[in-house]
Amino acid sequence: MNLLNMFSSLNKTSSKTSKEVADLELGSHSSSNIDHRSSINEKKEQEEHVISSIVDLISPDHPAHPQNWPWWKRWLIMIVYCALQIYVIWTSNAYGSISESVGDHFHVSPQVSTLNLSMNILGSGLGPMFLGPLSDINGRKPVYFFSILLYVIFNISCALPRNIVQMVISHFIIGLAGSTALTNVAGGIPDIFPDDKSGTPMSLFVWACAGGSIGAPMATGVDSNPKFGWRWVYYINIIVGGFFLFVIFLCPETLPIKVISRYEIAKGRTIETLPKVTTKQVFQNIKFISTMGFRMIFTEPIIITMGLYNFYAYGISYFFLAAIWPVFNGTYRMSYMGASCTYLAGLVAYSVLFCYQPIQDWIFRRSKKNNHGVAVPEVRFTSSLFFTLLFPAGMFLFAFTCSPPFHWMVPIVGLAMSSVANSHNWLCILNYLTDCYPIISASSVAAFTLPSFVGAAVFAHISIIMFDRMTTRWAVATMAFISITIPFIIYSFYFFGDKIRARSALTGTKAIKYLPISD
Repeated sequence: MNLLNMFSSLNKTSSKTSKEVADLELGSHSSSNIDHRSSINEKKEQEEHVISSIVDLISPDHPAHPQNWPWWKRWLIMIVYCALQIYVIWTSNAYGSISESVGDHFHVSPQVSTLNLSMNILGSGLGPMFLGPLSDINGRKPVYFFSILLYVIFNISCALPRNIVQMVISHFIIGLAGSTALTNVAGGIPDIFPDDKSGTPMSLFVWACAGGSIGAPMATGVDSNPKFGWRWVYYINIIVGGFFLFVIFLCPETLPIKVISRYEIAKGRTIETLPKVTTKQVFQNIKFISTMGFRMIFTEPIIITMGLYNFYAYGISYFFLAAIWPVFNGTYRMSYMGASCTYLAGLVAYSVLFCYQPIQDWIFRRSKKNNHGVAVPEVRFTSSLFFTLLFPAGMFLFAFTCSPPFHWMVPIVGLAMSSVANSHNWLCILNYLTDCYPIISASSVAAFTLPSFVGAAVFAHISIIMFDRMTTRWAVATMAFISITIPFIIYSFYFFGDKIRARSALTGTKAIKYLPISD
């Protein structure tokens, strides 16, 4: 009996000891969880503090903010960079006029010769995916300077190619480097202009994109002159590029966080939110630069939809670039120079749009005032509700009037109508993107433009096949029927854009937490 009591006592003691150990382990685990949650909350609070500090730092109310620079200084910068956009975009327009001469020189087919154009366009689409995020964290000016330097170097390679392969590769790098103008100018406008005054500068930028169309008649004139030839198109690029390198060197930085940080440091103040140059920071920068643009393409519904729209719309501009030859040189018997000049109808259309822009700005300012000073990005599409209808209408007009008995001016009117609609939609989209993504504006423009340039590269080759196997009328009409869907995209953003923005993780100031800021 005593032995039984002893075993019972031992069992109770053992059970009590096991329970105490379990309680201790549970208490330790709970304490660990509390410490972990506390650490997460502390890190989250620290992150929110950094984000709040950055928002306060780059506020337009800061005296050093580029938006507070004298108006003449801001507009001078704008004019310089829009001129740069004309310069880099005329290469792709010019090549369409010298493609045949290059093909004859290297004894290659039209499809192979057109690879120079499509690779240039593809490079223009991929470049912003890296140059955009790079300029969002390292500043606009260094990206401008070194990109244009690379642009000039590979124009030398195109002027003196050993074979067609060297020329194709060089054209890809030219497109890659030249794309900095598209990314930085469009993404940099919010740096120096407030949202209610950015419409006119953005319309000037869109006009500059059309201004690149002077490349076609210029190249035709240079190529047809026996004293020059197609190589001089690249020699001219080299000379003009050297001038722009000098001008860019003199221009100031415009990225607000860079400008304001330098101002504060010059005043002897410490900026805790400035990234420290560490190995970790370098890798954070590389990750941001290489992934942000692609992240937006695959996760942002705004970018996805707008990108698909411009895949087609921008591709059509290169489709028309191929259409002018069979229509105006073939059917209407114009000279090469005369046919090239018909593409300038788009430039006239963009000029009309530039004059209209103050009305669109007034509509946006009135909406902002009525909404208690809060901008509504969807108001940017107000005028597009009408203008976007001109896109398919102009294409149908061109398709069914591009041969006698219609006068040659009639299809040009159709071309101008589509150009007005396309340019106005593009302008509204760029303003909309910079309103929606003010922190990563260059990255948003870059993500939007990649599908655009892919579409242009695809259409450059599709146009050759379509005009070879179909009549000009039905080749253009086929594209016109597809373009009927375009107004629906614009209307959907006007009426439902606020709901689409609500699903985004990067609109407004939400993107700050993704910037590579050191702890």
